[in-house]
Amino acid sequence: MSDLAAVEVDLIEYLAFKTNAEVGCVEKLYRQTKHRFDFRSAGFRALLLNTIPDLFACMVPGTDDAALFARYRLVQLPYLYRMVSYEVQERSAGRSLGDQIGTPMEIAGWSPHYRQGVEGRWLRDYGCGTASRSFDFARRHGVNVILVDLDTMGLEFAAWRMNKHGINCRTVAVTPEVPHPVLPPCDLAVLFNAIEHVRKPATVLENIHHALPAGGCLKINNIRHQQMVEWQHLTPDMKEARAWLAAHVEQVSPTVFRKKPDG
Repeated sequence: MSDLAAVEVDLIEYLAFKTNAEVGCVEKLYRQTKHRFDFRSAGFRALLLNTIPDLFACMVPGTDDAALFARYRLVQLPYLYRMVSYEVQERSAGRSLGDQIGTPMEIAGWSPHYRQGVEGRWLRDYGCGTASRSFDFARRHGVNVILVDLDTMGLEFAAWRMNKHGINCRTVAVTPEVPHPVLPPCDLAVLFNAIEHVRKPATVLENIHHALPAGGCLKINNIRHQQMVEWQHLTPDMKEARAWLAAHVEQVSPTVFRKKPDG
């Protein structure tokens, strides 16, 4: 499997473990079908349209969240393939995706809370997907990871992968019954390509903020979105999230926000 990306090898081994199948059999099937799940391809878009024609309808404002959760669970394997495909493309540049979180020196400049370093701290990856960034960051800097995402194979795979590589992690599942679960305390939180996929971004931010210590920081991208970028985005305009951040936290940089001492 030397020609496959590391995340693809992990996916194959995870699927073999989950289905009690031979790794070689899963690898053969993966190689035969992976081109269909390349998120950049017309073939993948056709697969989505043929497999989940009503997923888009579930994303219209006012529709039942339970229906949306149910539809995601129905297509959890194609979406796991999609997330792996996305990670493979992101890694094509060759740099560590953990660098997108920051270096320990950069993070130390965000708040006195991090002046003693990050090793042994708890990092929360909200809307983690395959957890590519927190995975790289943990391997390089020795943090523990809390993974938060929909209760699907994607979250299970991310945790399985962390455990395989010796990273201490725990999971928090988002479900139809508990869409905003109580979050355990952490030292640092990140949201990459996630906040635009929720219906109530301010509620998510408040929940994350509550679990941070005074001086703890949140790094979030896509906070400046003002229009639909792709059809899975439940909240195309981040104005509600920007308003919440402006009212409740201190802005350190365009993407980093610090909890106030009395927050």
